[in-house]
Amino acid sequence: MIYTCYFWDFDGTLYDTYGRVTRAVQKTIRTFGVEASFEALYPLLKRSFGTMWERYLKPRGVDYQLFLDTYHAMAEDESMDEVLLYPGAREILTAVKAMGGRNFLYTHRNDTAFAYLDRDGLTELFTDFITSLHGFSPKPAPDALNYLVEKHGLDPRQCVMVGDRGIDVDAGRNAGMAGVLFDPENYYADYPADYRFQHLNDMMQVLQLK
Repeated sequence: MIYTCYFWDFDGTLYDTYGRVTRAVQKTIRTFGVEASFEALYPLLKRSFGTMWERYLKPRGVDYQLFLDTYHAMAEDESMDEVLLYPGAREILTAVKAMGGRNFLYTHRNDTAFAYLDRDGLTELFTDFITSLHGFSPKPAPDALNYLVEKHGLDPRQCVMVGDRGIDVDAGRNAGMAGVLFDPENYYADYPADYRFQHLNDMMQVLQLK
């Protein structure tokens, strides 16, 4: 199957951000009187921010939105230099556009995503973007994907959602799309996905983007 429209998650899919994210979360929960090691937080954050919040902050009565607002403030202190594209990300985005396809960004991150895309000269490779500031229900709800499909007159059968977590793939499925799980560290070994890759270059070959 050749897909023409690719919906990309940002953190952990196009960019290797989890080290930076985990350090920022460590500082954030410390402001609420909670200490946790990098090794304890990392796998929880690979699941979702909500998983980490439920484990460490919800029992203390910390509001989820307050946690997120505090996190975003803490994350600004972390260096952008440590956030790098995964190998093959630039090439696959370029290949999609070169074949006449379209790339879309769908992230729970706020507009800080644009700073990285601009830095790396990737913004022009995308047709449209959805961030947390658009106010859609979070993944796995399909609302944001349905909005983009309707806005751009797309056929969901020609679309694929690419992400590093189950909620990304589920969001795509809920919107009638195929789901690609990019799982470089094999966190979701038992998760059923239409396609599964540990390297983006392999994805290019299987989905006939080369």
